[in-house]
Amino acid sequence: MPDLGPPVLDVDACTGCERCVKGCASMVLDMVAPAPGTKLGKARIERPDWCNACGHCEAVCPAAAITSPMPLPHGAPIPAKDPAVDADGFERLLRERRSVRNYKPDSVPRELLERVIGAARYTPTGTNSQNVHWLVLADRERVRELQQRCQRFYERLFGLVNNPVGRLGVRMVAGSKQHQQLREYLPIVQEAARRMEQGDDRLLYDAPTVVLVHAETWDSCSAFNCDTALFSASLMAHGMGLGCCFNGFVQQAVENNRPLKRWLGIPRDHRCFMAMGVGWPAFRYRRVCERAEPAIRWME
Repeated sequence: MPDLGPPVLDVDACTGCERCVKGCASMVLDMVAPAPGTKLGKARIERPDWCNACGHCEAVCPAAAITSPMPLPHGAPIPAKDPAVDADGFERLLRERRSVRNYKPDSVPRELLERVIGAARYTPTGTNSQNVHWLVLADRERVRELQQRCQRFYERLFGLVNNPVGRLGVRMVAGSKQHQQLREYLPIVQEAARRMEQGDDRLLYDAPTVVLVHAETWDSCSAFNCDTALFSASLMAHGMGLGCCFNGFVQQAVENNRPLKRWLGIPRDHRCFMAMGVGWPAFRYRRVCERAEPAIRWME
């Protein structure tokens, strides 16, 4: 994120409520002692270089006395007293969202994709880095080439797994657990390859659009930032009638195939953290699915 500078504080308008100081994770603001004849102190910007432009100070101020480095645009929504979505509604959203693997042939208009990604940018990122990079393949020829490149990668990989010498090399590079997982996947991949030869796309499922997220490898929060942003995008897409499917096979192919990564234009110091197909669902799901009970361990 570019350096935007510190917030701007209107000292005269400040009421001394201290909310901006308590809400600033970067400790940019402090309270100063009350002036003679007054009861309340005032907020003051003490460490401007520490500001990460999160906007909490502006959002929490009841007197509108402070403006963050990224001021709110005109007409920005104002939070109501109650959350925009109640608990029951949000739980229903999580349960009814499905991984869609059957799409209509219709393309997704760019303006809808821009709105999906535009909403996802409000997903929190570590230290407000906002470092999620979005790569959108909305052209069918590009999507088809991505599918073919990924398919060739897995043909080579599982060719090694199916070979005694290759298995040893995979085990040494990937480790025994991942090697075992690959061997368990082998019959599934072989059946998928057979079906793909017959025109049944078992990799991208004929999704008209594929979205990838990538970010710097050195940032310890990059994985969280990218994955949660993409999940938010999937929820927004669901609310707009679109269907999505996260695709770890594409993500792994991109990360383990340098020519593919170069073709996509992902910088060398970035990692692709996930991919997702997007399109119009060919049919709707009429029931929700159950999941196992959460594995919770309480420390008391």
